[in-house]
Amino acid sequence: MKKLTTLIIVVLMANFSFSQAGSGSLPEDELKSADLSELKIYPNPARECTFFEYSIPADCEKSIVRIYNIIGEEIERIEPDGLTGKIKINTFEYEPGLYIVKMINAGHEILSRKFRVVR
Repeated sequence: MKKLTTLIIVVLMANFSFSQAGSGSLPEDELKSADLSELKIYPNPARECTFFEYSIPADCEKSIVRIYNIIGEEIERIEPDGLTGKIKINTFEYEPGLYIVKMINAGHEILSRKFRVVR
């Protein structure tokens, strides 16, 4: 059963892009990043809540933050207020595991990060 679970996770993670063209390896909490955009997640791993601190370039349209579980299901969708700010995410209802956060602007992914929920 453990081998099957590991195989499923590896296959599902292959659907996510974990590197940028022309770059070396990225830190664990940074998957992809657009110029001048920023998204920090803390604490990571999270227990009951985590914070997303964001900064979006002024030329971007209204952005959307989407949170996905490891199998790609959208768990939550948030519309940030303003170009910079902090969003509190209550994770006490999330199952323990790995989650992907994507910031979408004009239909394009501009940032992607991951965070873990533990108990």
